[in-house]
Amino acid sequence: MSTILVVHPNAATVRRITRACTDWGHAVVPITEVTRALRLALERAPDLVIIGHLLSMDTADFCRELKEVVRTKVVALTDDAAAHPALVSAGASRVTAPRCGRRELKRAVRWALHEAVFDRRMHLSPTIRLGPFTYITLCGVGFVDGRGLCLTRIENALLKAMARRPGEVVLHHELTKAAWPRTACRHVPRRRMQLHIHNLRRKLAEYGPNAPTIELSCLNGYRLIPKGPVVVHRHRIAA
Repeated sequence: MSTILVVHPNAATVRRITRACTDWGHAVVPITEVTRALRLALERAPDLVIIGHLLSMDTADFCRELKEVVRTKVVALTDDAAAHPALVSAGASRVTAPRCGRRELKRAVRWALHEAVFDRRMHLSPTIRLGPFTYITLCGVGFVDGRGLCLTRIENALLKAMARRPGEVVLHHELTKAAWPRTACRHVPRRRMQLHIHNLRRKLAEYGPNAPTIELSCLNGYRLIPKGPVVVHRHRIAA
């Protein structure tokens, strides 16, 4: 169950949004006093904050301050189309009208919460740094000196399996399991594996001497040789 903080000076609007979000199974913290909103956001650490047009301060400024205090998604409610770019620039995930119907509100809430879940997984997933080479394991993206690697699905799966164990030998059957998880009995011809490894080596070599290299092992496998110290970062979400 997600926690949603509803900040709006209009009590009727707060009740309407609270009733809708409660019907959808979310825990709602309603508040009409903007001065208490930042403190509540810090105490409750909500998954989503829905803010309306604030009378005591600029909505974009409040959104910006909120994003600095706690890592959360924001849905902004405003009728002013000219304010949309400023709100998005301040960190709002969605901007919609305050008198929108339940369907439109539900769509905005759902997508913002989906983004929150993805961000949470991103920040909890380990980022592997092998010198100038960086690999984010959740989304399967690799970078060399800040430049993204352009790989096929099979090549990316092979690189991910080796990046998790840099310098260690990853056996043929382990690579097969990682790259072809749905293959019956995971029987993949050795020549096919060699072809993908060859293409992966060629693409890594295009990024210069800072890219890691792949070495064939006599133990019936391959290993990724980093060009720098190995560091694994496990990010934590700020409370």
